[in-house]
Amino acid sequence: MQYTEPNLLAALAEGSVDFAYGVSPLVFLSLVVLIVAGVWFGYRKTTRPLSSPWKAFFIALRASVLSILLFCLLRPVITTLQVAPQETYLAVLIDDSQSMAIADMPAGQTRREAMRERFYGRGVLDELAENFQIRSFRFDKTAERIAGAEGLGDSGTASSIGQALEYVDAQLGGLPLGALIVLTDGADNSELDPLDKALDFGNRDIPVFTVGVGQEQIPQDIGIVDVNTAKTVLEGSVFNVSVGINQEGYSGQQVRISILDGDQEVASDMVTLGAAGVTRRYEIELTPARPDAIVYDLEVELQSDEIIAENNVYQFLVDNTEKAPLDILYIEGHPRNEYKFIRRAVEDDESVRLATYLQTGPEKYYRQGINTPTELSGGFPRSKEELYQYEALILGDIEKSFF
Repeated sequence: MQYTEPNLLAALAEGSVDFAYGVSPLVFLSLVVLIVAGVWFGYRKTTRPLSSPWKAFFIALRASVLSILLFCLLRPVITTLQVAPQETYLAVLIDDSQSMAIADMPAGQTRREAMRERFYGRGVLDELAENFQIRSFRFDKTAERIAGAEGLGDSGTASSIGQALEYVDAQLGGLPLGALIVLTDGADNSELDPLDKALDFGNRDIPVFTVGVGQEQIPQDIGIVDVNTAKTVLEGSVFNVSVGINQEGYSGQQVRISILDGDQEVASDMVTLGAAGVTRRYEIELTPARPDAIVYDLEVELQSDEIIAENNVYQFLVDNTEKAPLDILYIEGHPRNEYKFIRRAVEDDESVRLATYLQTGPEKYYRQGINTPTELSGGFPRSKEELYQYEALILGDIEKSFF
């Protein structure tokens, strides 16, 4: 593309008007108002009487002439911007997460297939390459540079548009970046707000153009929003799995939630879906069946008329490997019921070792649950090393003077 001289009307529409001597258009308009006021003041009294129409005509004529002279003396300038071919870079960011594999486009196409056909297949990128140096990036929860459509996949489990914008800024920050194009279905599920980074680009006169892919509203869908649970559990313990579910078109309907360890179902529940568009949480109790790091599959029953099946399944990891007992230090000032009940509560729990130091009388102490004859032999631990071998510290009814 070669530089073309714009005509006056196009320049006024696309450019900005300023003055070579640094006077702003607002100051120029203020000076024009002063000229009109001065001319009017000069015509208040004339040597010969004039009718009001003639007086208005002469005021307008003289004020116009003086304003045009002032306009010319200030040297008006129209500034327009044009892209110098192959000297400006264009960044293209393509969403490459699993949600782009959803087949909700016309003719049953996936979002990724529709994007490839319309952006690559129809030569849109080739046309842009005539004027810009193209730099393409794929992103899911992270971003990376790609050479073309062959660099795309579908393994990303999350989308972070904000992180992708930051990555492009770091990669192309020192180059003349003309604009960014973001092709995405908009399913951003990161904690980083992409709007903040987009505004940063905007403040540097670098526009960000978004191209949406996929339906804006899915009329019939049940989706797992998130799953919260313990990452590490002790053998034989029972813990809760909290599931957030959002739906459209199935308000009040009962569905089955199942948790599978491989092919074996280990927990399930029938739940009633809440209002459309509102995330509702459900709790399921789970006990690991084997001492291992277990990858569970959480599934929400797929309905026959659901459009998206991919968001009905979620995987999460729970570490149930064998672990050494947690060491807890319990200091008590005198024998009381609390001491007895606490020791009785943990005596059969192999995941906890409760080392107790009980004051039974003046200068008399009783140790229980110790590993070695020297443990707590000197009373309360005297050093950080001794104290930090315990995971937790319980202080009972003990006097300040004890320490």
